[in-house]
Amino acid sequence: MNEFTRKEAPFMTLTGMGGGNSSRLLGAVTPPPGRRSLRFNDDDSAYLHRTPSSASNRKTWTWAAWVKRGTLGIHQYLFSAGDPTGSSTNYFALSFANDDKFQVDSYGSGANPCYMHTGDRRFRDTNGWYHLTCVLDTTAGLALDRFRLYVNGSEHTMTIGTNAPPQDADQLVNSTTEHRIGRISYGNTTNYWDGYLTDVHFVDGQALSPTSFGSFDSYGVWQRGTYSGSYGTNGYHMFDFENVSDIGVDSSGQGSDYTANNFTSTGTGNDLLLDFPQNDSTTDTAVGGEIYGNYCTFNALDKGNEVTLSNGNLDAACTSSSKDGVMGSIGVSSGKWYWEIEVTSNNANQNVAIGIARRGIGYYQNDASSPTSDPGPYFYSSYNGNKWLSNSDSSYGASYGNGDVIGVALDLDNNSLVFYKNGSTQGTAISNLPDDTYYPFVGDNANNAAQSVRANFGQRPFAYAAPGNHKCITTSSLPVPTILKGKDHFDQILYVGNESSRSITGLSFSPDLVIVKNRERAAYNHYWVDNVRGGGRNLYSNSNEAEHVADRITSLDSAGFTLSNHGGPNYSGENYISHCWDAGSSTVTNNNGTITSQVRASTAAGFSIVSYTGNGTSGATIGHGLGRVPEFWLLKDRNSSDMWVGRHKGVPNTHYMEFNGTAGQRNAISDVTGDSDPTTSVIPVGSADSNNSGRALIAYIWAPIPGFSAAPQWSGNSSTDGIFLNLGFRPKAFWFKRTDGNANWYVYDSTRSTTNPVNKNLEWNTGDAENVLTSMNVDFVSNGVKIRGNDGDINGSGNYIGFAWAENPFQMNGGLAR
Repeated sequence: MNEFTRKEAPFMTLTGMGGGNSSRLLGAVTPPPGRRSLRFNDDDSAYLHRTPSSASNRKTWTWAAWVKRGTLGIHQYLFSAGDPTGSSTNYFALSFANDDKFQVDSYGSGANPCYMHTGDRRFRDTNGWYHLTCVLDTTAGLALDRFRLYVNGSEHTMTIGTNAPPQDADQLVNSTTEHRIGRISYGNTTNYWDGYLTDVHFVDGQALSPTSFGSFDSYGVWQRGTYSGSYGTNGYHMFDFENVSDIGVDSSGQGSDYTANNFTSTGTGNDLLLDFPQNDSTTDTAVGGEIYGNYCTFNALDKGNEVTLSNGNLDAACTSSSKDGVMGSIGVSSGKWYWEIEVTSNNANQNVAIGIARRGIGYYQNDASSPTSDPGPYFYSSYNGNKWLSNSDSSYGASYGNGDVIGVALDLDNNSLVFYKNGSTQGTAISNLPDDTYYPFVGDNANNAAQSVRANFGQRPFAYAAPGNHKCITTSSLPVPTILKGKDHFDQILYVGNESSRSITGLSFSPDLVIVKNRERAAYNHYWVDNVRGGGRNLYSNSNEAEHVADRITSLDSAGFTLSNHGGPNYSGENYISHCWDAGSSTVTNNNGTITSQVRASTAAGFSIVSYTGNGTSGATIGHGLGRVPEFWLLKDRNSSDMWVGRHKGVPNTHYMEFNGTAGQRNAISDVTGDSDPTTSVIPVGSADSNNSGRALIAYIWAPIPGFSAAPQWSGNSSTDGIFLNLGFRPKAFWFKRTDGNANWYVYDSTRSTTNPVNKNLEWNTGDAENVLTSMNVDFVSNGVKIRGNDGDINGSGNYIGFAWAENPFQMNGGLAR
């Protein structure tokens, strides 16, 4: 077997090295200064504490921090003040509650109990960073102004539970009682913070806005800034690490140092990590502990029920009675990547599975019922050293167990996968990986076994040298997406009708497809107007009607569209939403297919509008102009009452979907859509419905663009802890449909549902008014969609397809949580 020579990482001290060129890198780690975070593990009872020597302003202050969550669903305290020997009736605290709401509590100080929270909003993103700015100002006249919360630069209006802080009342913060970061201030409690904190500011005596700590960039993404103001008597800047490495040292100059409990800054348990809410421009040479950024962790939103995560979601344990596993939070589809998994507990007669997977369901078996018949993960087995590819094992390398470090080298430029045991290559496991997005995967491929592992994706130095030209899995090393601002190509506008001719504006592009729907009125159409057919030519996705020519949306303009005074899309006093797409700047003739078409296409945004005349010929095709393979398209005969025909990559090419109906996937009748797959230049259109001879037809065609759009498909699990769809971005809009049973075509978006859970739906195939369906809750998070409802229309024991468009890609700002 070939062995890699050891490579020293910068800022690393090596001690206790043995002989041989696969020796493990040992010793104390001295990470580079600056951009780091402190990991809090609640199982370690880790926290910091300080008692001010003198009291200061107890009415007004600002606490701001970058926060990355670990465990969800348990009460965790970020910051508190109170008597540690006292009772629960005398404290002040900021925390995430059991239901994942953010809340503020205040008891004692001669005042009525205070309790405020974020209402319906839940904070359940474990893969991105939140920036919180918390402002107390009891001098404010309005109750809701006495405690204000800003998330990623935008204010979230709090809900008063029992009371707001009384006007002009002193609170315990800045008194001479104990203050804690990461734990409640009184008594012995298990409610420790679990996750990461960095760049924590406490400003004594000032009620500041979030712009003191950050700003929105030109793409609309909240970015970390440098605070330049004063801190006041008991103020501090914690977890800065620019000039000091001591945990708990205040870098503000005020000397408000905290004492750290149960953290370590050395070894594999190092809690000072380069997981940080900002991307690094430094070259990544895959030594680990080298560059900062938002790093991959095990994904708490994409794991089996038998898997328990800890230590900032870098430790995974499974004591399952059945096979189970967990995915990494970041997927890659190109480039060369390296990470390490250390086995920390293993039954020699059982099997740890370390490798990669394409999606977070069907962990071990070929799931023939799923839309893609996912072959399961590709992994290296601890039990006998075999490799498992497409649910079939064969001889590969050495077995491994407790204390062994398995290196994973994924080369997606050459579609190969290599594993290493303690620095020694086990050879190429597979050299012909299918093109796809892959995620780190760890599982327990045995029954009744206790297994645990510890991951390092590069947030600390690797134990062994990575192969050349590989990188760590962090947002800083991901390819920069081609679209950095989703709203330049897709956006939504809310407006209120007034039954007068007027322009609706607010887009940063000239729309080529606009869909308008009345949110309040039932039995009202979805108006589809596009720049190829022209303004005043309406199609309705809730009906199979032919094109209706009438002035409703009269033109598509440079930054929006113009309405007539007709009530359909403009009823006075009623609420509307418009979904708008960019399809390029011109319509051209396309001769790529067997039918000549008129195409308006944006290759950048992966969207085209195609007009053609049917010829009724089996096997016909039309050009789409996108230069990549489409994964979702809709076809409509403009001259007749034929159905809207839909195709999606998650539906076999022998089937189609009826977009204006509820039916599941249907066998092609009279070759409705053709039974071939799309290519980078054409889609099939069959010989009927989508290609009736002499008819004028229109097609809307989407091809996914990494970081901007995606065409997910999934099999449901009938649980409120539903499937996670890792999209590589936070959605702006999300369409979905069940394919193996009757269900509506739903659309959710972040314009109508501005916080999680997202549950305001419209149905493309009905004229129904907007509805809220809590049984179909989802969360829009920094890198995808977490399904939290078990309704059969989204997450039953069935198969589903969808399409989503981004606000911004996950890669930006190191993944901003929502």
